[in-house]
Formats: sequence, C-alpha cells, structure tokens
Amino acid sequence: MTRVAGFLFLATILVSPVPFGAIQAWAWGPMVIVLGLAATAFACSKEMKAFVNEWHARLGLPLLGFGAVLLWIFVQGELFSALAPGSGARSGSSLIADVPDSLFRILAYGLVFILAVALGRSRTFAEVAMRLFALGGLLVALYAVFSWQLTPERLLWTRKEIYHGFATGTFLNRNTFATYAGLVLITITAIILAQRPRAENVSGPGFARRFVPYFVMQLERNWFWILAWIVVVFALLLSGSRAGTLSTAAAMISLLLLMGRSKAGDVPSRHRWMRRLKAPAIAVFGMLAVYFAGGDVLAARIWEGGLAAQASERLELSEVALRALADSPWTGTGLGTFPQIFAIYRPPHLTLQPGSEFVHNSFLEVTLGLGVPAALVFYAVLAYCAYQCFRGVRRRRRGRVFPALAAAATILAAMHSLVDFSLEIPAVAMAYAFLLGLGFGQAWRRDLARGEWIDANVRFGDL
Repeated sequence: MTRVAGFLFLATILVSPVPFGAIQAWAWGPMVIVLGLAATAFACSKEMKAFVNEWHARLGLPLLGFGAVLLWIFVQGELFSALAPGSGARSGSSLIADVPDSLFRILAYGLVFILAVALGRSRTFAEVAMRLFALGGLLVALYAVFSWQLTPERLLWTRKEIYHGFATGTFLNRNTFATYAGLVLITITAIILAQRPRAENVSGPGFARRFVPYFVMQLERNWFWILAWIVVVFALLLSGSRAGTLSTAAAMISLLLLMGRSKAGDVPSRHRWMRRLKAPAIAVFGMLAVYFAGGDVLAARIWEGGLAAQASERLELSEVALRALADSPWTGTGLGTFPQIFAIYRPPHLTLQPGSEFVHNSFLEVTLGLGVPAALVFYAVLAYCAYQCFRGVRRRRRGRVFPALAAAATILAAMHSLVDFSLEIPAVAMAYAFLLGLGFGQAWRRDLARGEWIDANVRFGDL
C-alpha cells in the first residue's frame, strides 16, 4: 500500500503542470481525488502507525495551525452565506462563491505536504522523488524551448492568446512558468551538489585541487544533469520573467551557500570563505554564460523601459486590495474572491482594465481573503516548516541536501510572491509543497541504534 501511495502521489506531482498548470477545475479536481486515494492507501499501510508515532510531535503545531485556517475558511463560507440575503454590495457577503474551490485547493496543498513528509522519511524515496521531479520539469522545459522555436503560436492543443514570443511551457503565464522552472532548476542543482566530488581527492597544484572537480570530474559524473541544468536555464531566460529570474538566482545562491556552510566545518578557517563562495561563484558564472549565449528575450524585457508602468499598475492593484482589507481586516473577504472585490472597489479613474484576477502580491491577496489573524497563522505555519528546514541543514550530515533545497525553494517562492501570483497556480503550489515536505521530512537525523528520530537541535558531537 505504501508503494501504491507513492506511485499515485508522484504521478500527481509530475502530471500537474501539463494541463495549463492545473488551473481549471477539470484538471485539478481529478488530481485532488488521486491525492485522496494516495493518502487513503498510505493510511491503510503498515507505515502509518510508525509515521504517527514518530511525527505527531513535530507535525502537531503546523497541523494545528493549518487546521485552524481550514476551519476559518469553512466558517467564512457559513458566515457570509448567512449574511448574503440582506447585505450590502461592499460587505463581501456575496463574494463567497469562490471560497469552496479555494478551500479544496489549499487542502490539496496541505495533503501534498503531509504525503511528502510521510513518504519522504525514507531517504531512498526522497532521492527518487527529487530526481523524478527534476526529470518531469526537464520535459516541461524542453517543451517550452521547442514550442518557442517551432510552434510559437500554440500552447499544447490550443492557440496561444497572450505572451507571444515568450516561452511559457505548459502554463498560460510566463511568470508562473518561470517560478516552476526555477524550482526545477534548484532541484537539479541540488542533485549535482549531492554527488559532487571532493576537491581533496584531486592531485595537483592548489588551483587545480580547488576547481578541477567542478568542471572535469563533475562533467564526467553528472553530464546528464549538467545538460538538464543548461536546458532549464535557457527555458527560464526565454520566459522573459525578470522577477522569476531574479528570484531563482537568489534561491540558487542561497542553496549553494547553505550546502557550502554545512561542508565547511572541518576546513581550516582561512579556507572556509573560499570554499563557501566557490560554488556560488561558479553557478553565477554559468548562468551568466548561458544568459549571454541565449538571453536575448530576457535582455529585451529588461531594457524595454516598461518597468515603471508595470510597477505603477501593480501598485494600483495593491491600493484596491488595501482599501478592501481596511473594510474587513478581521474576517477577510474570502479566499480567491479578489476578482469580485476588484469589480466593487475599482475607482473609475484607474487606468486598470476591468476583470483583474490577481493582486500580483500573494501575501496581500491571501491576507485580504483570510483576514489578518488567519493569514498570520497561515504564514506562521509556513515559517515554522521553513525554519525547521534551515535547522536541518545546519545539523545534518547525510541528507542535508533535502532541507537545503526546501529552504531555497521557500526563498524563491517568497521573493516572487511579493510581485506576482505564481503560488496561486495549483501546479506551482503543489511543487513547492512537495519540496518543502521532502525537506521537512529529512530535517531530522535518525538514530540507527535505537531506530528513533533525533531533533535537529542535537549536535552530532552529543550523540
């Protein structure tokens, strides 16, 4: 039953980007059903009891907070439905129609996280899952590159209506594709880092001992993943997403610094900074090389001069959201109701066109939907899980790549969410929850003598 659960779970994660990022109910609805079947299969397996015994304390706090948020979304629906008949236009009571969809979506993301933690306790499963996710992302990136070159006016089986001249992969929006490609790129980077050769094993003068493993031995051992890395970088640049590329670069550097710090304990202090900065410097050099080789699309967007106008437009959207939030800071307007909110609060003099669906700031949009108290609880749950991943990187020796990857994915998602809505797309949200769950599940070290998991606070010298 555990294998059935793992198969259904990974199949859902891999398939989710294909139908336009699973933004339509006919796409994400069946995925939620399959996730439910995977959870049922795992609950019926022999691993369920061990999982509960080992993880009830570590998952208790985030599950309590997440359950409170789900309960509040349900209460919102009941409360607003009760007020609907006699309420005014600005009360938000008529906006609850989209809340059930949002409730099921956020429940699915939570289920992805729990299954990733439960199944990712096995390092073997975590390694296989990480590689399968990277391969699935590579296929999406390959489709993005080839479709941009060969069928620029087509998106899967439909005609592309927007973003002509840009690579969007299997997504409707180029920024959403950039976030997904960024998550795939840091995953491939983590795979390469996890099996990189040691410089100490290379003979020769100092320069060769430090840099040869990153080029010659790495190319010989990881040639496939290095080629995959280059393909995904090309696809990311062809998306033309400035914020997506910047967020990915920041996440990449963070991942390399986290991995470098965890390896620097036994290195003499005079060499630690060189060792920590060596991998980030090489990665930045590689991205710049790929950029100058094929980054014309992104370069054109950077220098086109429309950044100020776009920033002004998004500030207007934020102003609309803030005015609505000021009217209902405690109860919110319902998760996923911004299109209706925009229609109500949009002043006539704004240059924005009617029908805006997103605030282009996920933090502000979620706060508007849930209300300030519930949104703070939701953010606290995510922050707790990310914090445990950072701790896992600092304390673990084996398997530290998984919490490091989860921490880097959190940085990428958080940075891009400040200016866009990628995490509100099911496929991207599932990918992030998947990586965060794997990292959380590997943030503790197992005491093989006793068969128990040890908190990441315990230093290895104390064992």
